[in-house]
Amino acid sequence: MTTKMKLFERLLLVVIIACGASFTANAQLGGLLNKAKTAVSKDKQSNNSNQNAQQSSSNSQSSSQSSQEEELRQKLDAARESETSNDSDNSSSSSVSSPQKPSYPTSLSELDSQLFIYNPADNANNEPFYDVNGANATKAYVDFCNAATMTEYNSRHVGCEVFEFADYQTANGVKQVHLTEYAFNAYYSYFMTNPTEVSGYQVYIRARLMQDCYRFDKVRSFPYIRDAERNQWKAKYPGAENLRKITLEDGKELNLLETETQRQKRWDDVQGEAEDILHANTPYNVIRSVLKGTLGAIKQCDAAGRSADAYNLLREAGYMMEDLESHPLHSKDEQFQGIYEEYNSYFTQKRMGWLKSAGAASSKPVPMPKAASVSAEIQNQATAKAKAKFGDKFVKAIVTESDWHIYKEPNYPYNISHRSISVDVIIKENGEYFVSHQDLRQNYAGGSYSGYDLRNSMKTPLQEKVDYK
Repeated sequence: MTTKMKLFERLLLVVIIACGASFTANAQLGGLLNKAKTAVSKDKQSNNSNQNAQQSSSNSQSSSQSSQEEELRQKLDAARESETSNDSDNSSSSSVSSPQKPSYPTSLSELDSQLFIYNPADNANNEPFYDVNGANATKAYVDFCNAATMTEYNSRHVGCEVFEFADYQTANGVKQVHLTEYAFNAYYSYFMTNPTEVSGYQVYIRARLMQDCYRFDKVRSFPYIRDAERNQWKAKYPGAENLRKITLEDGKELNLLETETQRQKRWDDVQGEAEDILHANTPYNVIRSVLKGTLGAIKQCDAAGRSADAYNLLREAGYMMEDLESHPLHSKDEQFQGIYEEYNSYFTQKRMGWLKSAGAASSKPVPMPKAASVSAEIQNQATAKAKAKFGDKFVKAIVTESDWHIYKEPNYPYNISHRSISVDVIIKENGEYFVSHQDLRQNYAGGSYSGYDLRNSMKTPLQEKVDYK
């Protein structure tokens, strides 16, 4: 097995074993549904991209992670070997012709130092920022997966943050850097110096995923809280994205290397360069090989009941499918239709089931809610509305507040619009108990309240496992 294939296997395994993390499918099916092509002919020329892999540095993993890797290795080896290795060996003539001089950096020293700011790369202080298998890079990626999964699982943004920093020694003293710097820097730098390699493309997909989590507000760098009056998200640290010095509520002070606005702008610029390198240098069959290997691993995870892992990999596969379809050679590839159909079947038939299982599994049971003292009318209305809303799943309705919350219109004369009181509804699904946070609501008109309605609460997450007793 070549060095490159070993690295690809390790990268795939790191994602699968790392906390069962999940992430949402921002790569929507969209154009894919309308553009699937009928395969026409198979090229003859073999791809040579597997011959010149560059060894990536890697940290030693924990003993528990190592044992999990060994456990999964046999399960995933067949899928990876048959799909990725064989595809590269027998691929169609889809390689991009190599120019006399590569149109990409061939070493880390050639990267733009204004974008890759941890220099020199071989300095002991900076080396962790270039380790694609490093503990910090892996943790950052897993945290992103978990946060984005919970956002999608609850069908709304739930205020998930990846809010962790590490110390970094500079000439001007110790600064703090966002933990995701280890992932972004390692993934992009490795890809941009190895764009023709399977292992390079694999980590590029991860960096692209993480960046889209920021762009589409799946993940935030600083905590947000609810406004008690208006039930809207607001920054816990207003304007923090434009500050370098921040004092957290626990008293810890951050002296950031750069503001969050500067940091995300820098990585946006890096991604722009990375995309140019991808389109100019990454061979079609490298993209196809990674995608086929990923689909094979998805199949293995699904068969083993590993929903979170299957969902993770499908999220990656969505980006790969986009890249494959946008490549001009896909119309000449007789394998494309079959690959598309396999991906599409997972996306349309399996994805939401995996998401539901992954979200539920990652939620720890919460204690049973405590009932407040309320009138018989309120309790009866809460029970009746909950039974009507949840049907056979209904177990119990628990009113958790004694006093109504009064809501007024935001503009003068600030008329009362409605009032609500919190109700936790216990439901049972597939043998497990959950609490669904609801609000019993009455509208206000003509000087009085009337009618009852049960609506989803603004609490997050909306539904949680509960230690039912």
